[in-house]
Amino acid sequence: MSEFEAYGIECLRSRHLTVQEALSRRQIDSSKIPPLERAYGIVVTLEEGLKVDRLRLRLQQQIEAIAQFLAMFHIDVLGQPTRLMPLYEVELVVAKRRKLKLSLDRGRLTLAISPQQLRSRSGEAKYLKQAWHRGELLKDYYPRSLQKLWWLFDPIGIFRFNLRSLLVLAVQKQILGIDRILLKITAPEGETEGDKSSLKARAIAFLQQNVRQDKLGYDLNLVLQKYSDRALIHILHQYKDNLRDPQQIEEILDAGSLLLQDTLTQEQSGIDIKMLGFVNVGNYHRIDVAIHCNFGYLQRYVEVIPRHTEVKARQIGFVNVYTIDDITVTPNLHQALDLHWTTAALAKTLQTFNPESQVPLSPQSNSAQ
Repeated sequence: MSEFEAYGIECLRSRHLTVQEALSRRQIDSSKIPPLERAYGIVVTLEEGLKVDRLRLRLQQQIEAIAQFLAMFHIDVLGQPTRLMPLYEVELVVAKRRKLKLSLDRGRLTLAISPQQLRSRSGEAKYLKQAWHRGELLKDYYPRSLQKLWWLFDPIGIFRFNLRSLLVLAVQKQILGIDRILLKITAPEGETEGDKSSLKARAIAFLQQNVRQDKLGYDLNLVLQKYSDRALIHILHQYKDNLRDPQQIEEILDAGSLLLQDTLTQEQSGIDIKMLGFVNVGNYHRIDVAIHCNFGYLQRYVEVIPRHTEVKARQIGFVNVYTIDDITVTPNLHQALDLHWTTAALAKTLQTFNPESQVPLSPQSNSAQ
């Protein structure tokens, strides 16, 4: 390990506490957040013959900028690995006659920069984030069709950020409601049996009001009525943990992005073009990107609101030219996706609950489902 890679580890380690605090404010369980230095690596590749002593300070500053970018990235993805556009490692390549360039290939983000650019700090963290959002990292290894849909798959882009923010707000609201119920249902000393029944009814009513029973596929009231107060307390605690599971939150976002992408490529677009003239040139583009990933039961908790496009062209004249690129879709999450996260979290809770022992099964027991 080179001195610069060791410095990178220290830079990542020094920022992990900040990441934990930021995610804790979002009600994310810190025990499920891998440390920065284990989640990402920083590799430094220097062209042979470079005078390291003259560049040492700038190299360290650049490594600090990369660590800062990774810390921001880790916060944005709730401390979880990204499955659709993975990022595991950042490689800093310093070589003469190299233009400032960013590229992503199989989880490795490469920042190529010349010594002159390094001295001018043109590869700082601000550039990394801006270039990432613009999709510059896709140009070498990904088709243009995917670049056009980068707004949909960018794990830290505005579309996913807004979806993630809504889910986090929903989680916070649910946890607040669960905590209020648990405070009452776990303090039964002076209560009568009627009071206890009232508390149980309140818990069931809360769950019924906050999930889509048509997505569950069964009568939630009938299922919950058969449990004792003790079992219901376990269910509420497990439901609370599942709501805060950052891995599941990221997976339902992935499922939503993929299903929306499928809808965009399969939607019914009415095309009616008539041209009369001496020269007629037409150009209509549909962007199709085939990305498939299995997210199991989560797909049933995502609803895509389809867009309908109608294209009509009427042209009469000596020279007629038209071009249509059917790829522009406003990423308005309220008009695109409906994520039933609370329903998915409760479904998982009930699937992993053992009625006989009346205690939740370990999360590992559901890994094969």
